[in-house]
Amino acid sequence: MKRSLYSHILRHIQAVIWFLVFTGGGIVAGGEELQRYEFSQVHMGVPLSISVYAPDEALANKGAEAAFQRVEELDALLSDYKIDSELNQLSLEKPHGIPHEVSQDLFCVLNAAKMVSDQSDGAFDVTVGPIVKLWRKARRQKKLPETEELKARLGAVDYRLIRLDQKGQKVTLTRPGMRLDLGGIAKGYAADQALLVLKSHGLSQVLLDFGGDLVVGDPPPGKDFWTIAVAPLKREEGRENYQFIDLKNGSVATSGDAFQYVEIADVRYS
Repeated sequence: MKRSLYSHILRHIQAVIWFLVFTGGGIVAGGEELQRYEFSQVHMGVPLSISVYAPDEALANKGAEAAFQRVEELDALLSDYKIDSELNQLSLEKPHGIPHEVSQDLFCVLNAAKMVSDQSDGAFDVTVGPIVKLWRKARRQKKLPETEELKARLGAVDYRLIRLDQKGQKVTLTRPGMRLDLGGIAKGYAADQALLVLKSHGLSQVLLDFGGDLVVGDPPPGKDFWTIAVAPLKREEGRENYQFIDLKNGSVATSGDAFQYVEIADVRYS
């Protein structure tokens, strides 16, 4: 398994994100008094929290529900946990070596993944699925994968083994044993899509916290930015040494071993 796989792409800070937003309700914008509304549901295995400023609760509810519905649709396409997802059908059910037409969403994500893989010289690689599966087993059993089994599965890991037909919107997995894992990109795409849905409902002043991946739109009323607080990797007693990021119409994500880790023989693996 490639160590710190996603840090090469996003330059993640190994910390847990907490967001602090210094805002109040009841601020008039564009002739309407905006109030802040909060929503939360679990999607893709993690909580998705939406903070939105709206002139009334009905509009906020409608926008948030549509955003959650869009994420649910994408989970059905992009999940590697759901056996009947489009991603798993492509990886596990359809014959390899043959082009298969896929949905626009899946093709868009794979196209973006290929671009990032090219830019990172393979540090980011969505074909890492066979290795991820071994490490999930290792986490459950608290036992390192066998070296020979890792080597054998690495033969099916290489983003260059994916062929994308731009005109036909088709995908070919060229080698037997390939398995796709979009864990490093699917949530970001889903959060971006949810933001677009909220904006289509006239809700642009929003923040989405997708299990530590944050996407924000326009800043809150009366503010220039959303203020994001990044918790330190190591807490010092008596000190709250957070780092702060001012963000609008952008995103920030972290990756680390604060919650996602396994300890084997007194060694902590992220």
